[in-house]
Amino acid sequence: MTDIEIIQCYPAIYIKSLDAIVIADLHLGYEGIMAEQGIYIPKIQFKREKETLERIIEIKNADRIIINGDVKHEFSETSYHEFKEVGEMFSFLKKNFNAVDVVKGNHDNFIIRITKKFEIPLHEELEMGEYLFIHGHQLPTKTEDKFIITAHEHPAIAIFDEVGVKE
Repeated sequence: MTDIEIIQCYPAIYIKSLDAIVIADLHLGYEGIMAEQGIYIPKIQFKREKETLERIIEIKNADRIIINGDVKHEFSETSYHEFKEVGEMFSFLKKNFNAVDVVKGNHDNFIIRITKKFEIPLHEELEMGEYLFIHGHQLPTKTEDKFIITAHEHPAIAIFDEVGVKE
C-alpha cells in the first residue's frame, strides 16, 4: 500500500489520498495534572509536541490533520492546564491546516467544550475514503471494506545489557 507513509522518524503518518497527516495520543496538560498531585516535572511536553508538528508540516504540508484520540490527559473534567494547552494547540493547527478533525479517545472526556469553541469536529469514529479512524479503546462499529487506523496503544521497549542494566 503506497497511500500511507510514515513521516520519517516522527509519530505520524501521511495518507496521500486524503492529503492528511494523522497523529494521536498527545496527552496535553500532563505536567500540570502531575503538579496538582505534587509531582513536579519540567513543563516541556507542549513545546516539544508543537516543535514536532512544525517539523512534520515542513516535511508534509497537508491540507488536513486528524488527531486520532487522547488530545488531553485527564480522564475527568478538563483541567485549567489542559484547557490552555489544548486551546493553544487547536489555534496552531487551525492556522496550519485547512481542516482539523478529532477522533475522541478514552482521555478526551469533556473535550467537546474546547472542540466547539474552535469549531473542530469531534468524532466517535471517522470514516474517510477507504479508511476508518478509531482511537482503539472501543471496537469499531463498521469494519467492512475499510482500512482501520487506530492509536491508543503505547508500545515501549527496554534494552538491558548482559549484566541486566537498562540501557
